[in-house]
Amino acid sequence: MLDDFNRQCKDGASASDHVFEEFVAQFSLIGRLDFCRNWLTHNWKPEILTNVARGHMSSLDSGRNYLNGKEKDALRKAENTALEILPLLFTDDRREMLKTADFGERGQIFMRFPDIDLRVPLGKECFEDRDRGLKQHEIEKLFVNQEGTSPSMFERFARQFDIDNDDWGPKNPQILDQEACSTWSTAINRWLGDRPIANLVASGDVMRALGVALRTLGWRAATFEDNEDLKFGDLLRKSAEAFYRYGSTQAYCSRLVEIGELYARAGDSKASTDAYRYASDKLGNVALATLRHGEKISAEICREAALKCFDVLGERVRHDTEVTNQGEKPARRSDGFLGCDEFEWKWNQALSGRALRRMP
Repeated sequence: MLDDFNRQCKDGASASDHVFEEFVAQFSLIGRLDFCRNWLTHNWKPEILTNVARGHMSSLDSGRNYLNGKEKDALRKAENTALEILPLLFTDDRREMLKTADFGERGQIFMRFPDIDLRVPLGKECFEDRDRGLKQHEIEKLFVNQEGTSPSMFERFARQFDIDNDDWGPKNPQILDQEACSTWSTAINRWLGDRPIANLVASGDVMRALGVALRTLGWRAATFEDNEDLKFGDLLRKSAEAFYRYGSTQAYCSRLVEIGELYARAGDSKASTDAYRYASDKLGNVALATLRHGEKISAEICREAALKCFDVLGERVRHDTEVTNQGEKPARRSDGFLGCDEFEWKWNQALSGRALRRMP
């Protein structure tokens, strides 16, 4: 029965409602009780089979279509049936299932029961509920392959849905559904915990994957009408931090500038202005700091991005002696953010200081 159902749903094929309803009905029959005895501890009830069936459906692309067409939150409820299943798994089986965890075409995360293509979805609440859901060390293994033999599931997710990946193209993230995006965002937050991204100890591959994944989630979140738990501005700011930590100045700059662009596309002019102001301040100060440390190339990249933001904000670079020479320092903006005139004055001061230090 399971093989027949999976075959009908293979590769996102569209199956009729009858196929899904029959699957749940047949799977829940009393005759199927022995089906799960090999994997579940004795503290379970027959009703768990309905949860197993619905959870399996939610891990399939066609099953997600079916559930989204039912009552509100049907997909979310089906995914989170895993909270009833996870505590019942034998420890060794649970460990092995997590080791081979995977994700589907919509980005949905799932595990498989041993030796059979029966899936247990890992929805948002599996990462939120610390009692019945995943433990911190289990989440760590999803993000970082501690054996180091192959990319972690998180790294594979970031690679597959990278907006800049020529193999997939920018349209590929559009197939990520909202539930999957919410799950990944929650999982990343749980993985990070209280650790600032700037202090995160991780390999370059994992750090880059973090930047890519957060960017993808940010761009996708910008397309959702109801995205209270997916703030694309926050996601892109974190993405920028990850790329900065990774060492990609260009990506860091681009992510901060993108926030203002996306708010502008959404028609939120105030949020767009605020985002450009924030970006110009951050990029300007990073440009100055890196220039003073002798990192001229990185400093120039940040400077160009900052000037782009200033230009959008209507602040033009002045080329009079007050700004470009060693005249009086321009006044600080009343809101405390770095203004274009002040930035250019500080930039030229820093350039002069570097020139003096090079003099014999």
